[in-house]
Amino acid sequence: MEKLFFRKLCLLTLDMFFVLATGLIVSGAYMYMENAALSSAWFIHLFILTACYLAGLLVSRMYNTLWRYAGSVEFLYCILVTVAIALVYVTFSCFVIDLMPIVFYISISLLITNELLLIRLVYRFLRTVKMNQAVRTKENEQKRTLIVGAGVSAHLLLRDMRSNPHNGYHPVCVVDDD
Repeated sequence: MEKLFFRKLCLLTLDMFFVLATGLIVSGAYMYMENAALSSAWFIHLFILTACYLAGLLVSRMYNTLWRYAGSVEFLYCILVTVAIALVYVTFSCFVIDLMPIVFYISISLLITNELLLIRLVYRFLRTVKMNQAVRTKENEQKRTLIVGAGVSAHLLLRDMRSNPHNGYHPVCVVDDD
């Protein structure tokens, strides 16, 4: 339980770091190009950016699935959530602050969407590599398993056994009467 909380906290911290970094870089570049002075509106913009993404990611429960078995559904959900957050952020920022042209708000949102997806894909990749190393070392400790039947259920069982190396079973053979 503590391990899961630590993972969620790390992912949340990393997400917020990238949100703030992207906001600082893009809005800072705009201010540099326009020779604009640093104003309180700029800090309000960064606060709104961080608050929108933090609230949106927490409300959408993006940290409840840590991509252990991430597939296309979770990936699509992440895209939809970040796009919805971006729409709220762009709309709110354009009407409340109006500090920069809409192109900059949209570019910040697109960059953050890509960064959040990349963070999760890297997390999944590293987790898969770590799990595969654990499987190689524990493969001799797993029970060799024979699956009887080769239907849809056997296919799902086989996929689950292969994707979760900590279950203690190593599928060796599948037999069927057909």
